[in-house]
Amino acid sequence: MSERNHAEFVADVIAGLQAMGIIIYGERVAVVRDPEEEKVGSIIIPDQAKRKEPRGTVVGRGLGLKELEDSITAGLEVGDRVMYTKYNPIDFFIRLPDGTEARLELMHVSDLYLGWKE
Repeated sequence: MSERNHAEFVADVIAGLQAMGIIIYGERVAVVRDPEEEKVGSIIIPDQAKRKEPRGTVVGRGLGLKELEDSITAGLEVGDRVMYTKYNPIDFFIRLPDGTEARLELMHVSDLYLGWKE
């Protein structure tokens, strides 16, 4: 994200999904991953110590989540921040009206570890 911040980009993705009429089926969510943090310095850290689960923002919810409101998805809304597994998401790309390409990750709700509101 060079000219705009990540929050503005996420808002554009949410609006783009709604404008395109994209429907997410089942018990799935679409997430925009946070940009990678840049590390400054020259300390060498073993790969296992660097493990960090991906974090992102929910930009879409599947239709099946309405039926599960009282269980695992209680309170999960578009715009919530989540931490999730890096092994199961399906990547897909959409082109926003301004020509920007956005990478989204589609996953089952059971792949989410935790969520919070900002």
